[in-house]
Amino acid sequence: MQNEETSSRDGDVIGTNNQLLRLVPSSELKRLLSISEQVQLAAGQVLNQWRLPMNHLYFMESGLVSVSAKVATDRFVEVWFVGSEGVVGAPLVLAEDETPPYRRIVQVDGSAWRVAIPDFKRILQNELPILRKTLMRYLYVVLLQTSQCGA
Repeated sequence: MQNEETSSRDGDVIGTNNQLLRLVPSSELKRLLSISEQVQLAAGQVLNQWRLPMNHLYFMESGLVSVSAKVATDRFVEVWFVGSEGVVGAPLVLAEDETPPYRRIVQVDGSAWRVAIPDFKRILQNELPILRKTLMRYLYVVLLQTSQCGA
């Protein structure tokens, strides 16, 4: 996997393919990655079941994850996809409820930076202001896209 690399102020090289993370200053990226781990994702892997607690956010580096809404007892409909332009679990940034009404399944093998939600929420407001603003814009776009699909 090739990563876009940037140099932090102290000279460390930091790399990411994630389009959201590429928009933040290297100091914020370094801080986020310090509490994250890079994980491999396999097609068919369930990242979160419907109405079960979600423990991690996944900043996608490569691959594709589908987000599905439950429409019947055993039926789900894909409502959006997340690739390297986004983050799996982003709506949890807006709410205290960590049991979202969606199912998230890896559709295409890839990798991601995985961060525990409590750790992420703890530093988001005060230590990652640019990332927080970027996530709000991302969520706005996701909301617009899904409402257009529904219409």
